[in-house]
Amino acid sequence: MLQSIDHWLAGVGLLPHGYCIAWQPALLWSLVISNVIIGLSYYAIPVALGWFVRREKDLRFNWIFWLFAAFIFACGTTHFIDAVSIWWPIYRLDAAVLDLTAGVSLLTGVLIWPLIPKVSQFLHQRRRALAALDESNQRLFASLRQMQLKQAQIEENERRFRLILENAPIGMAIVGLDGRFLHVNRALCAMLGYEEPELLAKTFQEITHPGDLAQDLAHVQALIEGRGETYRMEKRYFTRSGAILHIQLDVSILRDAAGRPLYFISQIQDVSEAKRITEQLAYQASHDALTGLPNRLAFEQALREVLATPARQAGRDFLLYLDLDHFKLVNDGCGHLAGDRLLREFAALLKSRLRRNDFLARLGGDEFGVLLRDTDTKGVRRLCEDLLQMAADYRLTYRQRTFQIGLSIGAAEIVPSVADHGIVLAQADTACYAAKNRGRGRYCFYHDDDAGIRQALHTMDWAQHVQTALDRDGFVLHLQKIFDEQRGVVGYEALLRLHGERGELVPAANFLPTVERLGWVSRIDRWVVRQTLKVIRRWDDKALHTGSATGTCRDPGRCSISVNLSARSAGDPIFADWLLSELERSMASPQRLRFEITETELLAAGEQELRLISELRQRGYEVWLDDFGVGYNSFELLRRMQVDGIKIDASFTRDLLRDPVDRALVEAIVSLARRLDLELIAEGVEDERTCQELCAMGVTQFQGYYFHSAEEAEAALAA
Repeated sequence: MLQSIDHWLAGVGLLPHGYCIAWQPALLWSLVISNVIIGLSYYAIPVALGWFVRREKDLRFNWIFWLFAAFIFACGTTHFIDAVSIWWPIYRLDAAVLDLTAGVSLLTGVLIWPLIPKVSQFLHQRRRALAALDESNQRLFASLRQMQLKQAQIEENERRFRLILENAPIGMAIVGLDGRFLHVNRALCAMLGYEEPELLAKTFQEITHPGDLAQDLAHVQALIEGRGETYRMEKRYFTRSGAILHIQLDVSILRDAAGRPLYFISQIQDVSEAKRITEQLAYQASHDALTGLPNRLAFEQALREVLATPARQAGRDFLLYLDLDHFKLVNDGCGHLAGDRLLREFAALLKSRLRRNDFLARLGGDEFGVLLRDTDTKGVRRLCEDLLQMAADYRLTYRQRTFQIGLSIGAAEIVPSVADHGIVLAQADTACYAAKNRGRGRYCFYHDDDAGIRQALHTMDWAQHVQTALDRDGFVLHLQKIFDEQRGVVGYEALLRLHGERGELVPAANFLPTVERLGWVSRIDRWVVRQTLKVIRRWDDKALHTGSATGTCRDPGRCSISVNLSARSAGDPIFADWLLSELERSMASPQRLRFEITETELLAAGEQELRLISELRQRGYEVWLDDFGVGYNSFELLRRMQVDGIKIDASFTRDLLRDPVDRALVEAIVSLARRLDLELIAEGVEDERTCQELCAMGVTQFQGYYFHSAEEAEAALAA
């Protein structure tokens, strides 16, 4: 068989023995160089594997690398033997190396097959590990991305915070726990007058007013100790120039994740102007704008404080209630500017006569109040006499006119048994009212057993009855007929009655003084006007449907109802506007309604009264002057006021037959009316002889109980 192989090899040109190619150098060296390169390359592999295995000591299956390195090393050795064998055949070494290579190859081949499942498992585990690692990497990447976004958000928030802090219109600062300013904005620097570096070199303690520092530090300590997270207070800062700045401070504390305080965030608002306005409003709320004195609200508060004083002693504290006499004459005669000037000057005079610890206030209108502390009855009397003399000596000169006013004073002792300020005020007011009833220009002490006080209290009781009547429609409208000389009815006068406690009807003369004293007369006038307009509407509706004459009037076309307007209402622009509006709304005919303005000391024919009279007459309504002759300026009023008629007051007609003075006055009034072409009515005619005498003087219209007693409107119109 060997011979057959030799023969086959010889046939293809491959000899099993020796290399007979030495005479071909190119081929020879090609074989030598190739074997050397292959051998060196093979040697490089086990060196690299050995270096790798020694470096990666924890790598699994290290032995396979060593086995493979041995196999490659043996393969490389065979290539070196082949190169040497060209010249020096070393077949035994070649065979030994080949045998070794064959053994290593066989061993490698045998051992590698059981290793494949382990390697596969290892690779599978590695892939799972890589997948898990990849997933972890993705999560890590997502977390990193989230962190980057949060970081960007934090940076953006910080940027916004800095922008807000820097550009906020109010002062803002970050303050360290020791009080040092860490960051301040422009508004705060401008507010305090510091440059930023100057303010950053200071602490809030250095610029805080000493009077506010203790409270501020207490709040700060509470925040640091965890007894709060914010606080607000008003305090004072010193500006760079040393001026005091009122600010509102809002402070919050910033803590770390563990709750440890880091620094404070402060918001500072300049409230100096707001504080000034608040103080101004508080001052205005408690002071009278005209005189600068405390007002009624402040006076009542001061009185409450006196009453709340423990261990008050009787005869030590007093309250004075002061009311100017004849103030209306000045206010309405020359206008409100004159009245305002009078009040200012008189307030200054009052203040100059009082002690430092006395409390003076304007209670409203022409009324003042004085709280006298630590004095006695003698001291109060001396003061009252001094004030009365001061008022008597005072003169107001305004636009070449001179006025003298008076003063009425009511005094009430503040006793320990009285704790209600309203009672003390009512006592002093009642005493003042009693002083006016006794003739004005005097003072009166409140005593329960004083006859004047009891009379004043009786008068004040009417106030409650009137208030109840206003609230519950407790008034009744009566009409009294007006007759001519032929005893024919020519008109009616609307008169007011009040339901008494026992159901009786009380004449207006009983309660009108109280109404005027309380300033309610315009409310009464409104009620009378409304009720009269209702009567006129029913009156006209009845005549329209029946076609009959109205009542028993001689001339139904000119038969009217007269409504009295007080001087206070005539001088009140609000009442005037209401009256004109009410007349337009009701469309009352001027032939059915006329107005009588009552002449009293309050009627001064001022601008407002003249305006109302002019407006009424332009609308066709007649305006008369009622109770003519009772005032000291009757003829002055008649000269200034354009009216359609006058009514002679009952006080002149009642004693006409016995009193020559009354007779002369009536004759003068009749002559004046005839010359001025004014209509004339005589009131208070109670007998035939008086009526005949008035007719002889030229009076043609009469009113009084002799002709007709007032009765309810429906009955009076039907009769």
